[in-house]
Amino acid sequence: MRTFVNLTGKTFGRLKVIGIKPLQKYEKTKWICLCSCGKQSLVIHCNLLNGNTTSCGCLRKVNALKASSKHGWAGRWPNRSVEYTTHQNILARCYNPKNIGYMNYGGRGIMVCERWRGTAGFPAFLSDMGRRPSKVHSLDRIDNDGNYEPSNCRWATRKEQNLNTRQKRLENFSDEQLLSEIRRRTPEYGVTAC
Repeated sequence: MRTFVNLTGKTFGRLKVIGIKPLQKYEKTKWICLCSCGKQSLVIHCNLLNGNTTSCGCLRKVNALKASSKHGWAGRWPNRSVEYTTHQNILARCYNPKNIGYMNYGGRGIMVCERWRGTAGFPAFLSDMGRRPSKVHSLDRIDNDGNYEPSNCRWATRKEQNLNTRQKRLENFSDEQLLSEIRRRTPEYGVTAC
């Protein structure tokens, strides 16, 4: 007859044993484990001892993400990072004529710097730009006629980006030009000069 080995308090990979599940008739011994990700799971005794189970399943996801990409940021949605998606979008806008934004980017001659292209492009982009500061930020070119490069890009809010457009800014006009521009922009309101 085998002796019972209490595993409570022991750690196996990412799992820490916190208790035993009450046994049912003819059932294998199962341990209640707390994973380092915070999730609890039930693991069969022999799977802990022989190393077959070392996490609640989260380690499998992490390893699959690492195996699917060189840098771990390009997994399938929802695991794909915003930074990676942004990088791919700027490349598509500048170099893919079938992209909906190509006319306003690549069609105007806007390019992505050499450092941000190729196999080492995304890690260089991430190194230069850093992570997105918040959900309200997106990538913005400081000079709208300039290329995508570290000195010309920043993470900006929508409000900051709206102040940085190719359209003429109204504050740069004289009174007569301002009135003319207002008429031009809002013909449906029938604005007339006094």
